[in-house]
Amino acid sequence: MLISILKKIGAAFLSLWIISILIFLLSKAVPGDPVDDRLALNFDTTFEGNYEKEYARLKKELFLDLPYFYFALAPNHFPKDIQALASKADVQAKRKDFFSDRGLFLPTLRWHGLQNQYHKWLFNSGLSISDGSPVNYKIKRAMVWTVFLVLTSIIFSYFFGIGIGLLLSSIRSKKVVRWLEGLLFGIYAIPVFWLATLLLVFFTTKEYGAWTNIFPTVGLSPIDVGDPWYLRLSKYGSQLILPTVVLVLHNLAFISTLTKRNIDKSKKMGFVTTSKAYGFSKKEVLFKEVLPFSLIPLITSVTSAIPAAISGSLVIEIIFNIPGMGRLLYKSILNYDWPVVFPVVMIIACFTFLSFLIADILYRTVDPRIS
Repeated sequence: MLISILKKIGAAFLSLWIISILIFLLSKAVPGDPVDDRLALNFDTTFEGNYEKEYARLKKELFLDLPYFYFALAPNHFPKDIQALASKADVQAKRKDFFSDRGLFLPTLRWHGLQNQYHKWLFNSGLSISDGSPVNYKIKRAMVWTVFLVLTSIIFSYFFGIGIGLLLSSIRSKKVVRWLEGLLFGIYAIPVFWLATLLLVFFTTKEYGAWTNIFPTVGLSPIDVGDPWYLRLSKYGSQLILPTVVLVLHNLAFISTLTKRNIDKSKKMGFVTTSKAYGFSKKEVLFKEVLPFSLIPLITSVTSAIPAAISGSLVIEIIFNIPGMGRLLYKSILNYDWPVVFPVVMIIACFTFLSFLIADILYRTVDPRIS
């Protein structure tokens, strides 16, 4: 078991490393100049006197004068310090000159060591391009809302989903069961963004009657950033009720159906017949024998629900104007704020791999037959 877990951890680290490289390459492929974007925050780019000097200083500060990666395959005549040129336009012009007016060339492997942009970016989030604030501070503030929203939605989803699954398994009328399952899957078929918009329109305004204005309006502003995270949650927790309801409603069909099928399958097992022969009541057999055995397959679904809830929170946070990781990622992509995008995506990827690793460990613990 230990060897298998170590292999999975190694595979997870390899996958995270590949993801980080892909994000880095995407950040280099987008249009725009990050140095100019940063200068635009606090420097007048029309003032030509200090622009070139300030550009060179900031480029070095952002490590953009270094090579891209640990190594490179390049022609013999290609300059090693091309990234140290004054501007992005100069770099592109130099590349075009070397590749257009030359004949065949033999590539050479150049080792740059740890002094490269990828390595510096990997271990130094730096400042946001959009507002100049520390990236770690922005992510820390946003993570509180996302973690709270994801955890509460998962807890309530499984609490009500398992309860509905128990109810469905106890109903003898197949027509009633089919009707209830159809209702649940009908809600599940509604796209999350549409369901969120419907609930937002009906339950946050007086358009359809005063009795429908139950929940607060969208948004969590103004937020006193000086308050600790638990005080902010206590102040604005009521505004997270409707977003949580949307995520819970979307998950009920899958969880309740899976629970019902597991219970129906467990009732046919031999240990249930043995328990009944010993004189246990139906209630004791259900809660002491059937239900614990039926919940084992839910372990995988619980851990897989974590990354699904994180991805679902992206849409929810945008619609309900929640300052979480999803909205931060969305705005950062629109603003080409790659110093923020990179760590946010890596955090989501880490949570995803960690959840699947925990699922594997728990599954092997409760079922030793899995090697």
